Amino acid sequence: MWSINTVALALVMLVGFLSVCVSTLLMLFGHGIDKQNTRRGAPHTSSHQEFLLTHVHAGIEESGLMERIRPNGEIVRLFYRFWLPRDLDNAKDAKAVVVALHGINSHSARNNKFMVEVLQHGFLVAGMDHEGMGRSDGRHGYFSSVHTLVDDAIAFVDLVKAKYPRKKVFLFGASLGGLIILHALSKGGPKLVDGAIVLCPAIEIHEASRPSHLMEAIGRLLHKYTPKLPLVKANSGKNNCPEVAAIADADKQADPLYYPGKMRIGTGLALLEGIVSIQDKLQLIETPYLLQHGTADRACSVTGSAALHLKTRSADKTFKTYEGGHHDLASEPPHIQYEYEYDSDEQFDSDEQETVEDKANDEEAINQRVITREAQIALENTFYEAEDFRQRGELTQALEYFQRVVTLEQGTTPIEERKWSFQALEYVVKICVSRHQWDEMLRHYEQMLEHLAFVTRNESTESISSILDVVSNATGKKEAKSSAKYTSKMYELTLDKLKDVNNDRLWFSMNVKLGKLYLDMQEFDQLEKLLHQLYSYCQTSDGVQDQSKATSLLDVYALEIQLCVATKNGAKMRVIYPKTLDLDAAVADPRIMGVIREEGGKMYLEEKEWMLAYNEFFESFRNYQEAGNSRATRCLKYVVLANMLASSDINPFDSREAKVYHDVEEIGAMLLLRGAYESNDIVQFEKVLRNPRYKLLSDPIMKRYLNPLLHNIRRQVMKTIVRPYQTIHIENLSKRMNITRKDVEDIAVALIQNLELDAKIDQSRGLLVLQTRQKARDAGKMYDALDHWTQALTAMHTSITARVTAHP
Repeated sequence: MWSINTVALALVMLVGFLSVCVSTLLMLFGHGIDKQNTRRGAPHTSSHQEFLLTHVHAGIEESGLMERIRPNGEIVRLFYRFWLPRDLDNAKDAKAVVVALHGINSHSARNNKFMVEVLQHGFLVAGMDHEGMGRSDGRHGYFSSVHTLVDDAIAFVDLVKAKYPRKKVFLFGASLGGLIILHALSKGGPKLVDGAIVLCPAIEIHEASRPSHLMEAIGRLLHKYTPKLPLVKANSGKNNCPEVAAIADADKQADPLYYPGKMRIGTGLALLEGIVSIQDKLQLIETPYLLQHGTADRACSVTGSAALHLKTRSADKTFKTYEGGHHDLASEPPHIQYEYEYDSDEQFDSDEQETVEDKANDEEAINQRVITREAQIALENTFYEAEDFRQRGELTQALEYFQRVVTLEQGTTPIEERKWSFQALEYVVKICVSRHQWDEMLRHYEQMLEHLAFVTRNESTESISSILDVVSNATGKKEAKSSAKYTSKMYELTLDKLKDVNNDRLWFSMNVKLGKLYLDMQEFDQLEKLLHQLYSYCQTSDGVQDQSKATSLLDVYALEIQLCVATKNGAKMRVIYPKTLDLDAAVADPRIMGVIREEGGKMYLEEKEWMLAYNEFFESFRNYQEAGNSRATRCLKYVVLANMLASSDINPFDSREAKVYHDVEEIGAMLLLRGAYESNDIVQFEKVLRNPRYKLLSDPIMKRYLNPLLHNIRRQVMKTIVRPYQTIHIENLSKRMNITRKDVEDIAVALIQNLELDAKIDQSRGLLVLQTRQKARDAGKMYDALDHWTQALTAMHTSITARVTAHP
């Protein structure tokens, strides 16, 4: 038998061995960023070298490193590159910039077939390697969060836009790259880029590729300690059809920048979390896009793409499926047909489908249609000079040059091919607005609308919305009355023109803006008529609510709720308001719900339901904050107001969302006000309230409901002051509370009536007489005796009346 010492020694050795194993695992696969990246010096593959020499200007790519700071303070350097088309000498001549976001385990130089396609059509291409992939920092094949990659992608888009400020920017991404694009579009809004191409996005993992529940549970257990540990087999063999799968896998194995190993635990869980979190954000996407997916994709299910296409709000969107196409569409054989589109009104077919004769005919047709290259350069230079004048604030010169652009293009190019006039006229209109030249503004705006049918939906929506916002801001000043008729005329012109243009989303958006104008102008009858049209738009031909227009219906509800508040129609608002909350569960658009919940808070304030008002204002604040709306600050003030009115012990600033507003001056004033209210410090309360720096009383809502608060605090102060006295001069109370004698008497009467103060007012001597306990008891006995006497008299009266009635 083994001795105790032997067993103990064996246990110690076993524990030591396990400790070494765990330490090794933690060292190799634990947390932290791998600073050393040996992949950065890896040579180009022969296929990439051939690609550069054949299709890229001078056979050279421009590359660099973008530094990103992580939450733990570590700096990650991300590799990026730019490719200029071979036939162009300058990026200025490129049609636009396409930013390519690669898939999982890959890098920015692997989409060569796509790169060839767009470069041949005159587009400049930009690509970035995600953290842990390609030549970027990080453990190969590892990232901890999709949201981090999304922020990196948005930062790269900003870098591209800063480098090429006058170029349109489009996103292209497949698989993980597609998921990143969807997150970026929902977060960055419609102004982030001009359009997107999404191939087989990782929006729903196919059942053939998802690990078992047991493996997922093991992964989640190990993730805390070894997030970088490779655990599950990646999509090897499932990305392509059998004809090309072996070739594609061999190509990946030969590429030193491609990660061919098993998926790391942290990477897999981060991907799953990214897929789950995008589901509720798809309704926020408004950017034009082309979505493509193969029906035989066994990595990411095509049903996920079909579902996301139904949820997005983009007015200009296309979803195409390719029968028999697998996950990596760009590597599929020729019988799997696919295409790439770069703009809503411009398509480029694959070169494989275009003959030499077709190309010659196309070139001849183009040469017959467009102006000469010299004139084109002169036109572009004139536009850029006008833009420079505008940015420097030299509006007279800017106006002259923008008008010159319109004249130059008008004389040489058919209206359907003019690409500068629409932009130039937009600036001309805005300059006229800034100078209050309303007649000129209308004339040029009408001229701009003539180009509406020949620009993309995204361009038309963005430009018109921008102009109307500028006009609305101008009409909110002293000249509002004189310019309101011009604003109405602009809406009339726009809506009339939209009858000929198939852009329902812009039509609806313009009508909602018109409704807000009617609201501001208090033309409530006009708004009522408009609301009927908008409700009809949100219904099917059978008069039933169109489920695909739920977000639009929420916009209409928001408009009608504001009308109810303006007309003080509380009964109708109580009918509409619950409908918005039911719809919010399905749509969840913070931009609209912020307005609705704010109006709900005002409704409850009107009804003196302080705690319900507090809850509504807080939800409104959270929605405004999520949407990045500056009204969040104002709504947080209402949160504090309702909190004080409700005499609630809840501190709204305990929430994470509200804490960041501590240093905002207006919110700081509300905190001082709340502190003074809780401590019954009437001097500090009035000091903060009357301070012109804080402008608390300039807000009608604050002014209306802060006065009751002031009355409440005065009541509390009076109760505190009189507590030690039997009698006190009303004049003395007036001085100590800094209010008139009448106000003192009114407050005292209210306290006595509410049984909060046991006292009486001796007006002849100007005294407030406090009842002692004995006097109170004596008075109580007297009142009891009077009560008994009154009851006896009542009984006697009843008896006599009954007898008289019985014996007339």
